[in-house]
Amino acid sequence: PEVISVSADEDVAHAWRVLVDHQIHQAPVLDASRTLVGIVSERNLLTTLNVDAGEVRDVLFKRVRDVMITPVVAATPVTDIRRIARVMLERDVDGVPIVSETGSLLGFVSRGDILRAVVTDPPLSVWL
Repeated sequence: PEVISVSADEDVAHAWRVLVDHQIHQAPVLDASRTLVGIVSERNLLTTLNVDAGEVRDVLFKRVRDVMITPVVAATPVTDIRRIARVMLERDVDGVPIVSETGSLLGFVSRGDILRAVVTDPPLSVWL
């Protein structure tokens, strides 16, 4: 599916709305040239805003670039899914962006994607 991303220059309230509207917990952050520069999560955004009943109530004026995580752990399209899973565990991240050689965002692999692959792509013995 299409990768949901936010711009580094967007305000944090807009980024929060993107995550809520798409029912995701984090999103890749892109700069003006559409190059991956960070990851922003609900946890990052909640450091700058208060949410009540799903609605933003109080906001510190900050941009996504001010709260995003950078540098980003990323992978290429040919990276083995087992390597991606290992990196997710080692770095305690919930997902890994997939980028081209030039840093353009191509996709995003989440923990759920890895679980779906394990369940639907036997044999499981390859994971031992």
